[in-house]
Amino acid sequence: MLIALFFNSNATDSINTYFTTFATKELAFSEGNASLIITLFAAATVIGAIPAGKLGQKFGRKKTIMTGWVGVLILFLLFAFTRWLPLLYVAILVGGICIAFVTINTLPLVLEIGGPERIGTFTGLYYTATFSASIVGPVVVGSMFDITKKFTADGAANYWSLFIFCPICFALALVCMTFVKHGETQTISEEVIQEIRDNED
Repeated sequence: MLIALFFNSNATDSINTYFTTFATKELAFSEGNASLIITLFAAATVIGAIPAGKLGQKFGRKKTIMTGWVGVLILFLLFAFTRWLPLLYVAILVGGICIAFVTINTLPLVLEIGGPERIGTFTGLYYTATFSASIVGPVVVGSMFDITKKFTADGAANYWSLFIFCPICFALALVCMTFVKHGETQTISEEVIQEIRDNED
């Protein structure tokens, strides 16, 4: 579960870090428009939070999380291979909602795996996995951009590789999730989970 979280955060943090650069360099967007689009990604994640929680309770957290990863993986790959601009907006908006399916359900799942008596320990493990990815992901992607310069005629970085890297991370997270066998029970109250989220903010 923690490895899956690491890969997920690698993808989402890399998108948040480099999307503006991608949009200005590859799509000729202004920085303002590029920033607005990535803000829509964050807004879509917030909008998707309530239905994500309801779906997790009804169909199971694991299935909801995996559905989110499948959705965002497909959307990002479609955009990367078609490079059809209208699909970008779909990928950002719907992809943001798909990420909400993941983020809203992963913390409760991790805490349930640890059990009520180890909430503190597993909260620490959860944030270690996500925060370490926040450090590693952008560095790896930045290095990837430097490598792509060697394969372009003008020596410029290929920022489209961002939309290959992120689906790969989502796919790896998806594979890791297939090995998670616990965490569907509800022994930890929603109030405790919300308190932990509030402390993060």
